[in-house]
This record gives sequence, C-alpha cells and structure tokens, in this order.
Amino acid sequence: MDYKKDIKDIGAATQRTSAGMVIFGTTLSKKCERIATAIYLVTNFLSDTEPMRARLRTLSLELVRDASLVKSGSHGVEANVLENLKGNIEETLSLFELAFIAGLVSEMNFTILKREYSLLRNIIEVKKASRDSHTDSILGDNFFGTSDPAPFLP
Repeated sequence: MDYKKDIKDIGAATQRTSAGMVIFGTTLSKKCERIATAIYLVTNFLSDTEPMRARLRTLSLELVRDASLVKSGSHGVEANVLENLKGNIEETLSLFELAFIAGLVSEMNFTILKREYSLLRNIIEVKKASRDSHTDSILGDNFFGTSDPAPFLP
C-alpha cells in the first residue's frame, strides 16, 4: 500500500471540497446580494419611522455579510454561518408576513420575496445536510479509483 499516494489523494479531495465550498459560497453570496437589493427596494415604500424597515434592512445586510463569510471558504465557521443564515431567513420571513398582513407590503412583493427566501433556505439546508453527512468533504471523485482495470468477479 502506497501511503504517500493515499495522503496525496486525501489532500486533493480536501482541496476539491474547499473549492466546492467557495463555488457554493459565490453562488450563495450573489443570491443574497440580489435578495438584499430587493429588500431595500421594497422597504423604500415603508415609512422612515417604521421600525420594521430598519430591521429588514439590517437583516438583509447581515445576510450578505454571512454569505460572504461562506464565500471566503473559512472552514471553521461554515456550520455556524449556515445556521445564522437560516435564522436570519426565518426572522425575515416572519417580519415580511407581518408586513403583508398589516398592509405594508404588496401581495406580489411578499410572494416573490417569500419564494426567494424559501429557495435560499432550501439551498442552505441541502448544503448543511451534505456537510453533516460528510458527503462533500471525505470522499473525493477518485477515492475508489484503482489502477487495476480488471472487472470484479465473484
């Protein structure tokens, strides 16, 4: 058994998963930036004195900040940041539902933002589940690859 080759293969798999997290983070970051822009546009219709306006904008900025942390690929904080993102999404959805019921936000804007936040939450849950099961960090594409092309015979 060639231990040096095995260590090299594990290192390559780790690099691929780090790159995968950066790609995921970049996509997540862009989506969060678009959502934050939408929040700012929709909250422009709220009164300057409406506390919900300030809170929704703060949450949208925190969303962008946390997504950029995932984009930077810092392994130590990913799980916590993903949890923070989920909490942020839940609070924002609750506030938007309240704003819609109170007549502060149109049905169309509420529906669009609710859909986008729900999609974002689903993306994060899938990524978190794959991280929790270690499917994206332990086994690389070539983990089971062998140099022997002989078929398996029972």
